[in-house]
Amino acid sequence: GVGGGGGGGGGGGGRSLGACWAYCRTRQWSAGSSSHQSRLHWVVLAPSQRPWAPPTPLPQGICSEILRDVGARKLAARLGVQQPTLYWHFSNKAALITAIAEAILAEGFPELTPPRPDEPWQDWLIELAQRLRRALLAHPDGARIVSLSQLSLKMAAISELAMSSLVAHGVPLRRARMIVLTMQHHTDGYVLEEQAPRPDAAALKGFDMAGFGQSHPTMMTAITEYFEPGRTVNDLFRDCLDVIMEGAGRNLGGGRRV
Repeated sequence: GVGGGGGGGGGGGGRSLGACWAYCRTRQWSAGSSSHQSRLHWVVLAPSQRPWAPPTPLPQGICSEILRDVGARKLAARLGVQQPTLYWHFSNKAALITAIAEAILAEGFPELTPPRPDEPWQDWLIELAQRLRRALLAHPDGARIVSLSQLSLKMAAISELAMSSLVAHGVPLRRARMIVLTMQHHTDGYVLEEQAPRPDAAALKGFDMAGFGQSHPTMMTAITEYFEPGRTVNDLFRDCLDVIMEGAGRNLGGGRRV
């Protein structure tokens, strides 16, 4: 593995994932080196030619570990591979993040089906958003990983199906794109907030909640009024989607059954 021989420096196991990739590529592409092939095989030991993807289901906590930039050796072990395999299949950390995002979305969307001919597109799109939220919530920091991913083919497929389905139901293309983007951004932002760390005891110490309530009476009354009947954050997510869809269907004719 990295640092395992060939006159190399320190071991790669203690390095962060990003540092290991930088170290790997520096060793591999040393300018003016006459031993490029030997350096390449020193970095990548007997690489498999077969395509590799993260295991399914994904190990719990893997998203948080990637974002914390844990050691590459530990991360590889959690993914069930040898450390050099990561370097062989992924040119950098961004590529690995995209692969993990693809696995998250694949778990939540094993299949993609358009709305039924008699199904209102608004109802279908709301269910699609709820599936996306469940997929992101299935892994701590899942929303951050998917938001950071680049060139996600699974997310592109979801977007393509959503936009084409709306167009097939008579929604103009430009409007369809705005509706789908709004749904995706609402879902991503909602889950990012759900998965964000809560204030700890030190942050809450000395916080004047009574004074805060007096300074923001309308907001506090609205929050209390909403959740008092037993509503949950799941209800809030769905109700916000309803508001989005009501606006989305305006002036398209036929109300909720365009």
